[in-house]
Amino acid sequence: MATGLGGGPAARVLPAWAALPENRRNVPLFADMTHRLTSGATLSEALEAHPKSFPPIVVRLVREGEAQGDLVTAFERLRRYFKLSRKVQLNPWCEPAFHPLFLLLAVYFIVTLVLTRIVPVYAAVFEDFGGRLPAPTQMVVGLHDFACRHELGSPLRGVLAFLLVVGLSLWLRRSTPGLYFFDSVKIRLPIVGRSPYRAAVARFSQALSVLLESSVSVTEGLSLAAHASGNTAFRNVAYMTRRRIQEGDSLTQGFRISGFFDATYCRLLEGAERTKGLAQALAFVALIYAEEAKGWSSGSLTIGSLLLFGSLLFFLGFTIVALYLPVFTLADVVSGAS
Repeated sequence: MATGLGGGPAARVLPAWAALPENRRNVPLFADMTHRLTSGATLSEALEAHPKSFPPIVVRLVREGEAQGDLVTAFERLRRYFKLSRKVQLNPWCEPAFHPLFLLLAVYFIVTLVLTRIVPVYAAVFEDFGGRLPAPTQMVVGLHDFACRHELGSPLRGVLAFLLVVGLSLWLRRSTPGLYFFDSVKIRLPIVGRSPYRAAVARFSQALSVLLESSVSVTEGLSLAAHASGNTAFRNVAYMTRRRIQEGDSLTQGFRISGFFDATYCRLLEGAERTKGLAQALAFVALIYAEEAKGWSSGSLTIGSLLLFGSLLFFLGFTIVALYLPVFTLADVVSGAS
């Protein structure tokens, strides 16, 4: 698209772009943009009319490209940003992030099956023979009584509870306070929070880099980069950093005072800011954090799966031992009765 816009007016390029197979779903969008362009609007104004399709960073970089008469460079910078953004995109419904959810449901069904179907058979035998049961066996029987008392063995109830939690989370995320809460918690969770934190920092840094390259002011770039990070918690960081800059601090000092960025991040940018190479340093840091985000994503998923699987094996092993221990007690009871 950048090449096409560089070779002619956007009103002539967009219809050809809309005719491509991968853009068939966006034909109405391109048709509206073409109409606006032929009516005298600029490309940035046509993009701004569709905020759901074009985020603010796209509109701002295209507007800057129009002012400089160089849309090709503007779209090249956008290409770099979106390439990194796709690289660190974390979708919990896609492979392999969905595996722990399946494993969690499997653990629930296996545990409830053992407690509500297998343990009662042995509990009835123990009760008929009498005698005092070992402590581990009493614990397993107590878990069985708890599961039956609260009807935890119902598969439908378990699925409904899982769907209720997911639905409530999605509903809360639709509100601004709820979304801010989830975004803040997500990046502060131990181990699993490191991947979304680094992914958001990578998007923020890459966005700020291309904005500074386009001669956008630091204060405006912070707001646009915070929006482009994909995490609402960065908006407060951008606000605090802008305020520190207005009070005379440097960008790196504002980052450090906010307490949101780690010491390594601030050290990497501090020297570059003094040598006027901040945009290049931000792009370099973005690549580093993007690689770390992918590494932590796969690592945290593996750790989570192993913990769930290990917990299941421990429970099954403990239950088997607990159900086997009364055999010795029953033997003593039978011997005494004889």
